[in-house]
Amino acid sequence: RAASAAATAAARQVQAAELLAEQGEGRASPADIRSNQGKARAFLESELGLAARLRAALKDGAAGGELLELVKACDYMYAHFPDPERVQALELDALKRLAAEASYWEGRIRSTLS
Repeated sequence: RAASAAATAAARQVQAAELLAEQGEGRASPADIRSNQGKARAFLESELGLAARLRAALKDGAAGGELLELVKACDYMYAHFPDPERVQALELDALKRLAAEASYWEGRIRSTLS
């Protein structure tokens, strides 16, 4: 389930980039813009779900394989860490920092959607 969530998130990120490029080039009609807004909302809702699942998995525990897939799917949350490889190694101190990031991103995305 986590692997399919990661694949879905990656596909949506590509779609979002394509939509932004299309709108930025002025090729989008008003109907396309409305459609793209719906797609952007769906993308953000998906990311919100991933952030919530990651935060819950870090708080309540999860199987190692599931946790690692969630961590990989949310790599933007720790890409700025000086030691991102420690997060993927599931080292406790790095996961504690990631839990704080997951909470931050969950709030930020929720705020954007409201």
